[in-house]
Amino acid sequence: MKKTALFLLVLTLGISVSGCGEEESVQIVSATELGQTKEAVKTDQDETELNWKYEITKQKTEDQFTSDDGVVLARTSYEIPVMEVKAEVTSGSSGNSDLQEKVPKDMQEICDAFNAGIKAFGESFETVVDLSVPAKEHYGYLEEEYRKTFPTYYETTEVTEIYETAGGLYDVQFFSSIYYGGAHGSGVYENFHFDSTSGKFVKLGDLTDRKRALNEMLTNEILSEIYNKGEQDWFFEDFYETIATKTDFDVAFKADGMHVYFTEYEIAPYAYGIPEFVISYPKLYRFLNDDGKRILSCSIRSEEHT
Repeated sequence: MKKTALFLLVLTLGISVSGCGEEESVQIVSATELGQTKEAVKTDQDETELNWKYEITKQKTEDQFTSDDGVVLARTSYEIPVMEVKAEVTSGSSGNSDLQEKVPKDMQEICDAFNAGIKAFGESFETVVDLSVPAKEHYGYLEEEYRKTFPTYYETTEVTEIYETAGGLYDVQFFSSIYYGGAHGSGVYENFHFDSTSGKFVKLGDLTDRKRALNEMLTNEILSEIYNKGEQDWFFEDFYETIATKTDFDVAFKADGMHVYFTEYEIAPYAYGIPEFVISYPKLYRFLNDDGKRILSCSIRSEEHT
């Protein structure tokens, strides 16, 4: 899929995403030292104190393509997160309708940067019209008796988790499923890490000054887990070399540690599922630079993730 390459082109652009489709509230970010701004707003009646917070909602769009005889040949369903700045009144009047127009400029710019990157990712999604082309071709080959059980082509992307740290990191995980014919569909995790203090998307390599040593540690931890579980026979013959020579790991930061992912067929057959390994934050800590420790909120005293 073309998602990741297109996404990288606009990581730091300040273009906001317009709302579309239905909205489902995901998370109202808890107040943190870095993620909240207090401001006193003077009204005609009194002085109102506000807490400005980031709020993320999910927006979903769905579409389908149906044949002339009523069979659904292709469908798409895409979900993306949209960030906004919302005001929470902590004292004074709560009836001022103009408060939302006074959003702090720096926080709005952060939202614009987040939404621009996510928008680029969303623009890489296939349209149902594109997906219908191979579906119609496949459908046209089938005899009448098999058309009623035609396997609908699909591409779906959903937000599976949004993880926030006290250091200002928003870790967004998508899961995409696709089926373009054949025995079964395919799935992949795609992870994006947004630093709300800088307004930039970051990669694991941005959080360390010891990338080679970090990769060696990740390789050792992953291989140790495979052998300790006795799962080595599940993997391809060259899995050891594939893992040992990997230089850019796909990761997601979550409450229990850093999750490392491999794609289907990268080191194991389809039946194994998507290989996933968890690296604890204490093991990761000594490889992080100052930015990494800050946005992951790792304590220098306990070397634990908070």
